[in-house]
Amino acid sequence: MKLENFVVIVAITGIVVLFWLSSTLEPRLLPISNITIKMLESPVRVQGKITEIKEYNENILLTINDSSDSIDVYVYKKIKLEKLELAINSSIEVSGKVSEYHGKLEIVAEKIKLL
Repeated sequence: MKLENFVVIVAITGIVVLFWLSSTLEPRLLPISNITIKMLESPVRVQGKITEIKEYNENILLTINDSSDSIDVYVYKKIKLEKLELAINSSIEVSGKVSEYHGKLEIVAEKIKLL
């Protein structure tokens, strides 16, 4: 086997492994108070209790609170919530991206699970 073929095979294998890892790794868990404007569009993961639930057409806005602060979590209905029974005081973990709406930071949820 030529050296060039070997290098190409190793590079392709590395790219496939990195792609697989990036889809399976979750961001590290942060306190809500650590989320800043510098983190816009960055993936985050937080835990907290639901303090408010508002439904808008086909979407939901949750307010969650941990011991450090609170933040709004915007949930598109495309996220599978049928099995989750979200209620006030439910403890949840949210993975998503930091966004800004009307000058206020929020998380656009990609995954939610009950704790």
